[in-house]
Amino acid sequence: MSDFSAETKISTLDVLMCIDREFIMPTGVTMISLLANNPHLKFYFHICVADEVFDLAKTSLQERIYKLYDKSKCEFLFYRFSDFEGYKSLSQRLNKRIAAQCVRLFLGEIEDYKSDYVLYLDADLICLKALDLNLLRETLNDKVLVATCDPKHCELACGREVAEYFWSSVLFINLKKWREYKIGEKSINLVIKFKPKYPDQDALNVALEDLVSFFDSKWQTMWECQPQTVILHYPAEKPWHLWSKGKPLYEINLFRQYAKLFEPNVTKWISFKEDRKVWINLSQSRKGTKWISQKLKKRKFRKGAFVFLLRHLKIKFKQKGLIGTLLFRSNTRS
Repeated sequence: MSDFSAETKISTLDVLMCIDREFIMPTGVTMISLLANNPHLKFYFHICVADEVFDLAKTSLQERIYKLYDKSKCEFLFYRFSDFEGYKSLSQRLNKRIAAQCVRLFLGEIEDYKSDYVLYLDADLICLKALDLNLLRETLNDKVLVATCDPKHCELACGREVAEYFWSSVLFINLKKWREYKIGEKSINLVIKFKPKYPDQDALNVALEDLVSFFDSKWQTMWECQPQTVILHYPAEKPWHLWSKGKPLYEINLFRQYAKLFEPNVTKWISFKEDRKVWINLSQSRKGTKWISQKLKKRKFRKGAFVFLLRHLKIKFKQKGLIGTLLFRSNTRS
């Protein structure tokens, strides 16, 4: 982790994230990774949350982050999806599922930013190094935003071929130019008209033609940590999913480092009934091992299911004894 002297001048950075129930814990992990590697920055976290988990997300994130960092290092601003006119428009014209996928398109509606720049981040990534704001602004130059280009191929987005197709998972945005060029409005109209496969990402690629700069190819990497990697992204399979079969253990353990900072007691990571999908490394909990065994069995990972069933029985035997194990149903409150 980066080390800065006490005399380092504090700067501020607005960070925008959009989450639903499944991403409460990963969002906290992303925040911890930012704070741990950027002691020279104060973060203003702007969190857009699905309405049904708004209170849970607000309480969970603030309570856990503020155990480690006070308001001199970070502050939170929360918004409901339904607060945005763009969300209402897409919900009425298309449906709520597509509207929820496009929440980042509504960023221009937020009036609480502390600067003219905002860093948008998906909630399935971690920061590994200090963010150089001067470098980000130099890379931005006179464009609307900076993104990571997909080097493999062109994409057909909203009826047009995009030669330098970019991912929308990490975006450094000039807010004045975003609003000046009406990127949000243009993108929403493209989503309504074309209903693309990747609604917000495809729409942004068309709306921002010639208005995008690009990060260095190693600045943001996917499931592969390079020496130059600043943002490590986990698309598709997630490092907190038990069935991330075949994914590199080193990158999974990098995620777990920050997950353990967010919640040191790993057996608590599924103890919240409202967000049971925040699972990872539950091998010391009777409740957790049984739950893992059942999940792996459903996904036909029979060997893994059997191993965790044995772990569950071993823990249960230690806690309840032989007779309790044989005669009584498991008390999953442990």
